[in-house]
Amino acid sequence: MDEKKRIKQLRHALGLTQIQFSKRTGMSQTSLSSIENGSQNVTNKTRKVICAEFGVREIWLHSGTGEIFEKKSGSTLDILKKEYDADNSDLQMIKAYLKLDHIEKQAIKKYIISIAKALTEPTAN
Repeated sequence: MDEKKRIKQLRHALGLTQIQFSKRTGMSQTSLSSIENGSQNVTNKTRKVICAEFGVREIWLHSGTGEIFEKKSGSTLDILKKEYDADNSDLQMIKAYLKLDHIEKQAIKKYIISIAKALTEPTAN
């Protein structure tokens, strides 16, 4: 199996559409489609972006050698949980926020900033 087929295999293993995969890697859906169907080569930059975004071992992507994914000592959320003494509800809120689209995140940020401003303004007696 060549590198182009491994990219498609990876995308399917992650359960992502071409559009979702493209958004996460910053490439166009057309470029991804061209890579997967063999009409475009994979650049070093594209390979590095895919590996960084999905935790894929570059040697696997390039040559098919070894395991697909890098081994991690703990997820980022596990590290945050330990460092900030967060509980499971904290982590669930973080996960829920991260799943929001850009507009929803902006609305929440705007709301939190308005609360912070209100709390720091002097009150009129």
